[in-house]
Amino acid sequence: MSDTLIIWGGAALYVLAMLLVGFWAHRRIQRSEDFIVAGRRLPLWLATATLSATWFGGATVLGAGGAAYKQGFYGVIPDPFGAGICLFIAGLIVVRTVRRMKLLTVPDFFRLRYGRQTDLVASIALTFAYAGWTAAQIVVIGKVLYSLADVNPVLGMVVGAIVVVTYTYFGGMWAVTITDFLQILILVLGLLVMLPLVIAACGGLSAYLSGVPEGSFNLMPPEGSGGLDWLNWFRAWIVLGLGNLAGQDLLQRSFASRDERVAQNSAYLSGIFYLTFGLIPLFIGLAGTILLPDLALEDPELVIPLMAKQFLPVPLMALFLGALIAAIMSSADSALLVPSSIIGQNLLRYFDPGVSQESVLKWSQRSVPFVGLLALGIALRLPKAYELLVESFALLLVVLFVPFMAGIWWKRANLPGALAAMGVGFLTYVILKIVTGNDAGDVVAVVLAAIALVTVSLRTADRHPPRPLTDIEGRPINLKGRMGIPGAPMGASGE
Repeated sequence: MSDTLIIWGGAALYVLAMLLVGFWAHRRIQRSEDFIVAGRRLPLWLATATLSATWFGGATVLGAGGAAYKQGFYGVIPDPFGAGICLFIAGLIVVRTVRRMKLLTVPDFFRLRYGRQTDLVASIALTFAYAGWTAAQIVVIGKVLYSLADVNPVLGMVVGAIVVVTYTYFGGMWAVTITDFLQILILVLGLLVMLPLVIAACGGLSAYLSGVPEGSFNLMPPEGSGGLDWLNWFRAWIVLGLGNLAGQDLLQRSFASRDERVAQNSAYLSGIFYLTFGLIPLFIGLAGTILLPDLALEDPELVIPLMAKQFLPVPLMALFLGALIAAIMSSADSALLVPSSIIGQNLLRYFDPGVSQESVLKWSQRSVPFVGLLALGIALRLPKAYELLVESFALLLVVLFVPFMAGIWWKRANLPGALAAMGVGFLTYVILKIVTGNDAGDVVAVVLAAIALVTVSLRTADRHPPRPLTDIEGRPINLKGRMGIPGAPMGASGE
C-alpha cells in the first residue's frame, strides 16, 4: 500500500466520521433552540471542549505558526495570547449575565437592551465577521491540501467548504459540539507527537533554543520603537482580547451551557487550555526558521504542514493530517453556524417579528450553504488566513464591543448612544484604514465609540430612557453575583 493511499485513506475515514456525526445529530434537532444552542444542555466537559476547539482552529495552527516563523512571539500577540486572555475576561465579567438572559444569539442581547435597530446592525456585523473567519479556515484547508499532497488550493478550498457545510447543515450546534470534542482530542495528540520530533530534528532542545532568531520569545516592541509601534502593540492585545467578547462563537457556548456556572468555568478552562496547547504551533513555527530557513520567500503559513511532510513517518503523517483537518473543521463549523443562526433568529425576525419557530429553524439551516458560498468567495479573493482572522474580529471590536459592555455594566446607556457608538466606531475605523493604511485605527475607533456612547446617551436620556436588562421572556435580570470569580457563590438568579 502506498504512503499516499495510507495518508489520504485515513483522512477520508475521518471526514466520513464527521459527516456521520452530523447525520446522527440531525435526529436531535426538533426546534430552533436545538439547532442554535443544543437545547441548552451542554455539561462542563462538552462546553469546554467545544469552546477550546472552536478557537484553537486552523488559522491558529497554520496562521499563528507562520506568523511566529516571521516575527516570533511578537507576531502572534492577537492569537493565541490576546484570544486566550479574552476567555478569562469573558468568564469574569460577561458570561454569567448573558447566560441568565437565556439568549440564542448576540443580536438578541442588543434587541432586548437597546432596540430592534441595534439588533439589525449587530446581525450584519456578525454575519460579515464570521463569514470572514470561516473564509480563514477555508484558506487553511486549501494550504494543507496543497502542501501535503500537491492538491490545487482552489479545489481544496471547494472540497473543504462542501464537507463543513454538509455536517453543519444537518446537525447544527449538536453536530458542532460532538465533532469539536473529537477534533480537539485528535489535534492535541497530533501536535504533542510532532513537537518533540521537530525539536529532535533541530538537534535537541539546546540547539533549538540557540538556533531560533534572537528575540523570538519577546512579547514587547523592539528597543527604540516609536509611538506608532506601541499603538500597534496595544492593538494586537485588544483586537481579539476585547473584540471577541461580543463574539457569537464564544457566547453561543455560554448560551448552550447547562447553567451559568458551567458557562463561566468552561471559559476559564478553555483559557488555560488555549494558553498552553496554543503555544505548540508557535514552537513548531520557530523550529521552521532552523529547518526551513528559505520558506520566508514563499508562504510562511505552510511551515507546519511542510515540516510534518518532511520529518514525520507515514503513520504519524496520517495522524497529523487528521489533526490539521480537525483543527480546521472545529473552527469552520462553529464560524459557519454563527451567521446562519443569526440570519434565521434575527434578520428574519427583523422583517417578520411573528415568525414561527419552525421558520426560524428552516431558515437557519437554509442559510448554511449561502454563508459557506460567501466565505468561499472571500477565501478565494483574500488567501491570508491570519490576516482574515484578525480583521474579522477587528470589525466586532469597533462596532459591537463598546455598546455590548456598556449594555451590561452601565445602566444609562440607551438606544441613540448605542447606535452612535456603532456608527462612529465603524466609520472611524474605515476612514483611518483608507487614509493612513495603519491597522491601529481600530484602537482610535474604540475610544471615539465610547465617547460617542456616553455623550449621546446622556444628552438623549429624557427622550430615550434606557432599558433595563431582561431575559428573553421579558423578566428582569438579577445582577447580583454576576462577576464570574472562580468559587464565588451563585447569584439569586443562578440556575
